[in-house]
Amino acid sequence: MAGKILWTPSLEVIKNSNLSQFIQWLNDEKGLIFENYQSLYNWSVSDISIFWESIVQYFEIHIQYNSVLKGQMPKNQWFEGAKLNYVDYIFRQKNIDFPAIIYKTEDQDFQEISWEKLENDVACFQKFLLEKGIKKGDIVAGFLTNCPETLVAFLATVSIGAIWTCVAPDFGHAAILDRFSPLNPKVLIATVSYQYGGKKFDKSSDIAHIQQNITSIEQVVLVNSTQKFGEKCTLWNEIDFNKNQNLISEKLPFDHPIYIVFSSGTTGNPKAIVHRQGGVLLEFLKSHILHGNIKKGERYLWYSTTGWIMWNIAQASLLAGATLVLYNGSPVYPESDYLWKLASDTKLDHFGIGAAYILGSKQAGHFLEKYSQSPQANFDSLKTLGSTGSPLPIEGFEWAYENVKKDMTLMSLSGGTEVSSGFVGGCVHLPVFSGEIQCRMLGCAVEIWNENGDSIFDEMGELMLTKPMPSMPVYFWNDPDFTKYKASYFEEYEGVWRHGDWAKITQNNGVIIYGRSDSTLNKNGIRIGTSEIYRVVEQIEGIADSLILNIEYPDGSSWMPLFVKMNVGYLLNNELIVAIKSVIKTQCSARHIPEEIIEINDIPYTLSNKKVEVPIKKIFLGQNPEKVVNYGALRNPEAVEEYLNIYDLQLNNLRLK
Repeated sequence: MAGKILWTPSLEVIKNSNLSQFIQWLNDEKGLIFENYQSLYNWSVSDISIFWESIVQYFEIHIQYNSVLKGQMPKNQWFEGAKLNYVDYIFRQKNIDFPAIIYKTEDQDFQEISWEKLENDVACFQKFLLEKGIKKGDIVAGFLTNCPETLVAFLATVSIGAIWTCVAPDFGHAAILDRFSPLNPKVLIATVSYQYGGKKFDKSSDIAHIQQNITSIEQVVLVNSTQKFGEKCTLWNEIDFNKNQNLISEKLPFDHPIYIVFSSGTTGNPKAIVHRQGGVLLEFLKSHILHGNIKKGERYLWYSTTGWIMWNIAQASLLAGATLVLYNGSPVYPESDYLWKLASDTKLDHFGIGAAYILGSKQAGHFLEKYSQSPQANFDSLKTLGSTGSPLPIEGFEWAYENVKKDMTLMSLSGGTEVSSGFVGGCVHLPVFSGEIQCRMLGCAVEIWNENGDSIFDEMGELMLTKPMPSMPVYFWNDPDFTKYKASYFEEYEGVWRHGDWAKITQNNGVIIYGRSDSTLNKNGIRIGTSEIYRVVEQIEGIADSLILNIEYPDGSSWMPLFVKMNVGYLLNNELIVAIKSVIKTQCSARHIPEEIIEINDIPYTLSNKKVEVPIKKIFLGQNPEKVVNYGALRNPEAVEEYLNIYDLQLNNLRLK
């Protein structure tokens, strides 16, 4: 059950919002009148062609097209005949009064980059790519940190119609090859060294490994290096960025690929998801400007690595004319709450982080003393606080309003790499209810279905998308007949996207996400999301983290273990076990009390900070770990070993019986 109202927008906030300007435009140009956000939303999904055409018109996307939408999901064609380039709309917003980028690393002070310099750097790198023979449709791969060079390389690649893809340098050998090898990239741009968590990392051997195993690479560009590796290698600093260069752009079909991003890949080879130039442009304009309420000159940071879709989403804040704040480092170094200090120091207007970071700050317990009551801290400029990556529970919402700022919009988001955005998210016209995402986003025909395929309200079910979005994938790489694409989202219902999340549309028309439906806890027909268990268990003093599974065996029996990671100085004893079972019984479900509670040293996470539930479940079902766990996609792959040992012990005990 959702909690209380934590924030209500003032009339002034609503009046001055970007969304109100859009609504007024719809009234002036289309003769449309909307009483509230819900009526606007209902219109936006009643005829999606009309809605998305209005987005094109409102944001002055100068294209000519034969039709707005053709085909059925997943084979949709948007704005047939239109030609554009994403980069044109980035630099349409350039402003001499504000920097384009503010950049900070762990070991270097703040650096400001003007719009003029950013555009010139992109033009210079574009020239470099063209001189190396890179053309429309070629793949340019990045092995890079969250630094300005990454943004420059991305925009230059997109400007000529080449296709961008990138992974963070914390990926392992196998994970890199899993992603890059099938793409046959022609260029590799790589960070040779960087600092993270106070430690220096040298990636020379990884770069050499990529070069040796991907023979399609014709050119390597090295960032943060004074030494070349073999032939056809260029140092970033050798490129003349001081020369004034005009940026040109290749006008491309609306559906032309812009970048390839990857699913988490925890259960096998990651899916290579291809997004389209025009689709992400429209989605980002809608989500950042109408929903996020980002305005020119405001400062925006969403903490992310380059291997997470949030990097792609964050860079798009430039479309609103915002200043993009990039932080290249650990969120918990030199202190566990460093990102809050960064938000204060840079006077952020829009600050986005993972839900886990908010909950970690709550657990740390010293935030109030250090920030809320500190004259050095300043969150006066903060207008929105974003949260994603996992469901944010009621306690996370309430902690943020009690400790960060009372007058702000907490925008919890949920969507996916697959749509390069959110299905559900924030809106400054709406109040914030504790534990609820504010709304279904405009143009996202989201419904919640039960097992019979009926649309339901105020009940938990499967999150479904019943109509297409422009930012849905064009296709998966090397999937010409759409076999993998259909199997991923359309296997159960033809022409309807099943996302794989348990969710509920509330009486407030908000949304609660309960977690992945493929890891849902189903006991005797009663289903709850794993996040519900985590929310209550991780509030217990001494518990740092947890993982719960429901292992269903072929004979109809099941085993539900709860793994808990303890804080330093705490032990899992009988008293704590009783307390855990009691809180699950009273706050979640008596049917979901775990059969066994096991202390564990660590909980496995993906590189995008999501708990690894399904692969661990498959291990306990006896499947080969090498086939169900992609170790290279994990942040802490060594954590899996302990679960393997527990499974072996369990198997031996069964044999003894």
